[in-house]
This record gives sequence, C-alpha cells and structure tokens, in this order.
Amino acid sequence: MSLISYKPSICFSPLTAGYLTAIMAAGWTIGALFSANRTGAIVIRIIRTGPVIIFISLIVLAVLTHNQQLIESWPLFIIYLIAMAGVGLGIGVCWPHLVLRVFKNAPEGEENLASSSIITIQLYATALSAALVGVVVNNSGLISPGGIAGAQQASIWLFALFAISPLLATVLIRKIR
Repeated sequence: MSLISYKPSICFSPLTAGYLTAIMAAGWTIGALFSANRTGAIVIRIIRTGPVIIFISLIVLAVLTHNQQLIESWPLFIIYLIAMAGVGLGIGVCWPHLVLRVFKNAPEGEENLASSSIITIQLYATALSAALVGVVVNNSGLISPGGIAGAQQASIWLFALFAISPLLATVLIRKIR
C-alpha cells in the first residue's frame, strides 16, 4: 500500500509513504496489545469488530488517498492517519484470538503442525495479496492512463476492492461461537 500512498502531486515522498504505512503496523501492534489478554464473551465481540474497523478504514482510504487537499487540510490528514492505523488495528485485535482458536481446535498430536501452518498461511496470504494488488492497480489505471492520474485512479480501486474482503468477513464471522 505504500506504493499507492506515494503521490508526488501532493508531496508525499517515498520516505513519507513508508512512514504512513508504518502507521498501519503501529495500529496492528496497538490492537494486539489491547486485545491479547481478553477472554470470554468479549473475545467474540472483538473478533466481530475487527473486520468492521478494517472495512470502514479501507473505504475512508479509498475516498481520501487521491484527494488533492489531503496534505493541505490537517483534519483530512488526521482522518487519513486514523484510517491507516485502523486497518492495522482491525487485524491486530483479531489475529491473536484467531490463532489461539487454531491451536485449540487442532486435533491432539497435531498441535505442532497447526502451529507451523499459521506462518505458512500468513505468507501465502501475503503473496496472494501482493499479486492481487498488482492485478488491480495495473488494470485500474497505473499503466493506462499512467502517471499521477493513473495512480490516483488505481488507489481508489485498490482500497475499494480490498474492502470487500473484510465486508465478507463480517458476514462469515457471525458464525463464530
């Protein structure tokens, strides 16, 4: 996402785009620290809230990333930063509990296999996401029309299309007990 955040038209250098992306990682860390020690019924609510936070954050990013006034308007920029952190926060609040559920539901004797498969699935999801990002941005304007206008157009499509996944997760996660 840092590539999409790099917009010369509004003065984001590659370094600044990297810092903006690091805010997402900070959100993940804060979310994990906040939720990791929770137990009981609150865990179900936390797991159900995470995808909603991610969905809202991605929609906000889809609306604001291409906005020319983002760098000039502090309120818009702060909303943008909160949305970047929100994507990470939504993941961070869910991840520890989802991993714990995998461990608890592993058949006896297969706990090590379940443990090692977590990182494999995470790496697979990262690779698949990177490939999908390439497909989306290349087909939504990064190449044609290209330039700043193409990057702005691609950023809208990227965040909007990737918002579908947490939206679907909000429906699927209702089945968790």
